[in-house]
Amino acid sequence: MKFVIKVIDLSFSYNANDEALKHVNLEISKGSWISILGHNGSGKSTLSKCIVGLLAPTEGEIYIDELRLNDENLPKIRQKIGIVFQNPDNQFVGVTVRHDIAFGLENQLIPHDEMEERVAHYARLVGMEEFLGKEPHQLSGGQKQRVA
Repeated sequence: MKFVIKVIDLSFSYNANDEALKHVNLEISKGSWISILGHNGSGKSTLSKCIVGLLAPTEGEIYIDELRLNDENLPKIRQKIGIVFQNPDNQFVGVTVRHDIAFGLENQLIPHDEMEERVAHYARLVGMEEFLGKEPHQLSGGQKQRVA
């Protein structure tokens, strides 16, 4: 079975005395749905941030679609995986929903015409096409999550 996410012996420390993750192993198969559950401070967000490359583990390896997570592969991996924070307000960067959706495409240097098509497509996918001209702070909580 092919794993889309594989975590091998992953450890992470915020400082020398605080090991947030200790030798975590995880395999997620293509097409599976999973939940990561735990109390506050148990490492769920830390694990997620390591998997998407926002935090560098102190030990272990992470593979996304068979690509090892490292500086060289990070741009390719970021095209495959992302994270939505618990509070979507913490990740909006655009003045409008349209600008916010376009932000990642701009970073990938997508041509403007193609970017406009993709923005419209992604907005349609999550039912937000009528909100493209709105400011993110004007949206409901659920709408913000869909845009994020």
